[in-house]
Amino acid sequence: ADLLFKRGQALRSLGRWEEALADWREALHIYEELGDAGAVGRISADISTQLAWGARFEESLEIGRRGLVALGEGVSAERCRLLGLVVRALSIAGQYAAGSSTLAQSLAMAEEVGDQRLLGEILDYKTRHHFYHMQYPEAVDAGMRAAELLRSAGDLWNLADALWPAQWSLLRLGRLDEAAKIGQELEPLAASVGHLGALLLARAVRASRELM
Repeated sequence: ADLLFKRGQALRSLGRWEEALADWREALHIYEELGDAGAVGRISADISTQLAWGARFEESLEIGRRGLVALGEGVSAERCRLLGLVVRALSIAGQYAAGSSTLAQSLAMAEEVGDQRLLGEILDYKTRHHFYHMQYPEAVDAGMRAAELLRSAGDLWNLADALWPAQWSLLRLGRLDEAAKIGQELEPLAASVGHLGALLLARAVRASRELM
């Protein structure tokens, strides 16, 4: 299961998303049979994230909830991360109140766990929550804080994930020079780790800024 998970990570970074998901689903099944709740929670988060990038939001939410059931109640990094993914799914679906409530729960749990990298991930979901509801100043503030924590932790994949909604928010606020500055970091970063979604969005911001 561990090898399948790692191969899935490599395939994802090569843009072979369906093959990555196949490996991850197989690994998830093995972890469930082994009763390894922590691993189920971790890989459910990756599957849910990738499904969301493919606009398969109902499947993403289903996998996230499957991981939460496996983890049960209580405080853990894995449960906190999955709650953050549920926030993203709710926000995309336009369920602002439910997303805000789940976000508050996730942020409180991240603070309780005391992991700055985890807090950076949850702040990334907060950035998305505000971005999807056109609350751009709030999205920029959350995104910059998330980026600072993720950069310090050396979490490059999630750093790219946090920078793109902040950059789009700056573009929509007309803060074009700040958006360009983020792009100078984001584009080579996303290319280097194979985060194709973030790279696509960063290039779209650059094109929009140049057009303006």
